[in-house]
Amino acid sequence: MAYKKSFLIASIVLFLPFVSHSQVLQYFNRHFIAIKDTAVYKPVYYLQLSEGEPDPTSKYFRMDNSLALEQTNEKDASGKLIRRNTARFAEDGYLSSKTFRDYVRDSIVEFTFFANGNLKSSKTTVKNEVLENLSFDEKGTPRTAPTYENALPVGGMGAWRNFLIQNLKYPEPLIDAGIEGKADIFFELNEIGEITFYEVMNAEYVHPDLAKEAMRVFALFAKKPWNPTKVDGIAVKSTMILPVTFKLEN
Repeated sequence: MAYKKSFLIASIVLFLPFVSHSQVLQYFNRHFIAIKDTAVYKPVYYLQLSEGEPDPTSKYFRMDNSLALEQTNEKDASGKLIRRNTARFAEDGYLSSKTFRDYVRDSIVEFTFFANGNLKSSKTTVKNEVLENLSFDEKGTPRTAPTYENALPVGGMGAWRNFLIQNLKYPEPLIDAGIEGKADIFFELNEIGEITFYEVMNAEYVHPDLAKEAMRVFALFAKKPWNPTKVDGIAVKSTMILPVTFKLEN
């Protein structure tokens, strides 16, 4: 089945007793968001860093020590990020994708690969315009690039926004305290448009009461039907993220 997923990377340093004195580890959840309390949230990935000058290349490992992601950042003299190269690896070890992002040119070049190492797809985007989109079968023979239809709730995204307006309640104690935040809801959608799983993916970075209210409202919305993601007209499983923003007006 085809899956689509977005990732956000944050960071928090945790010291482990078995790590050498010159190294530290960071733990991450399934969304590559750093975990603060590993007693509450189960780690899925970890990142090993050396003390001193930051290494431009970061390697994220699964808990079984297999490499999941390798990322290299390039900065200019002022420290501004100008390029980022990312390689992702499947659970059985093969290179599944490589992405080259140039923030100066506003360009993205993406490659995906089959388990046998052959190129699956190649896509070049500049300033949100797709300049090249190639696709291949497992033997390397060119094929027509697949067409994608993103999942949408029945009624479109306007239905989701209207539902929030009608049902979302700002916790009153947080209004008085002036606390704002954004809860990012990650969810899984099956082939018939049913939401089968959902969670606040950044739970440690938003006030608990805001996360709770976001989950309450999304639980109600999750009962409504969706039009599933389609690849070449065939419905497939997919994953999505919907933000729920709590912002106070002056």
